[in-house]
Amino acid sequence: LYPEKGARVCELGLIKVSKDDVLDTFSTLINPQVEMEEVARAVNGILDLELSTAPLFEDKIEELLLFIGECPILGYNVSFDIGFINNELMLLNKEKISNKAVDVLFMAKRVLKELKKYSLADVALELNVEVTKAHRAYEDAVTTFNVFKKLSSLINKKKDLSFEELYEKCGSYERAEDINKKNCLNEI
Repeated sequence: LYPEKGARVCELGLIKVSKDDVLDTFSTLINPQVEMEEVARAVNGILDLELSTAPLFEDKIEELLLFIGECPILGYNVSFDIGFINNELMLLNKEKISNKAVDVLFMAKRVLKELKKYSLADVALELNVEVTKAHRAYEDAVTTFNVFKKLSSLINKKKDLSFEELYEKCGSYERAEDINKKNCLNEI
């Protein structure tokens, strides 16, 4: 699934949090205006028929950008998600988002070194975090936040790090796609 090869956003799911509290939610299907790839349909279970009546990305962009604002973005393989959103923004001749971002996948690889697979579901299982619907945007956002809280707790037993300090080690001020180039794993 690569936006540069024509894959498009078909669902948005975000939660706005403060410490342990969910303050707000944003969730919607998006009509990608192209037939969904079979691999995507197999993973998320969303049918083209469901998407055909969903709003277009351009109809939800202002609401999405207002929801995100200048908040830091927490995600699991976050450069993947931001890459898709930025591709949609580019198609609409809009400015890319460049919020601070922390990749929970990187945190998991550093803290849970013994795992053989690092899918969100595998990491959640290892941490006893409930997974309600894997590969659905809103549910994955909730799972990612709960995994982040567990990983942060494990990290803070070793070092007392704030979100900003985690960001400094695993985030990117420049571009979210640079997260994968940073070697934050040895610094936590």
